[in-house]
Amino acid sequence: MCTLSVGMESILKQALEESKKPEKKNNIPFLQVVISVIQASFGVQNASVRERDFKHGKLISFIFAAILFTAVLVLALVFVVKLVLDAA
Repeated sequence: MCTLSVGMESILKQALEESKKPEKKNNIPFLQVVISVIQASFGVQNASVRERDFKHGKLISFIFAAILFTAVLVLALVFVVKLVLDAA
């Protein structure tokens, strides 16, 4: 009985040590972050991709990609409007 409690004690100590270790995040490449932002902006993002983004992504990467996407979208719209107005 004593060896069983010693075995359980070592397992509990190991589990406690593992729970104290900070969880490493597998960083998402920036291209995948940009693709996720584009998909999310059009509402076609998959639930598994969204879950991966929240679990492994860095907030600053998504903020930067969203600002970049918004700037490119606005510039593209300005360009198209100017092109149409010049043709009229």
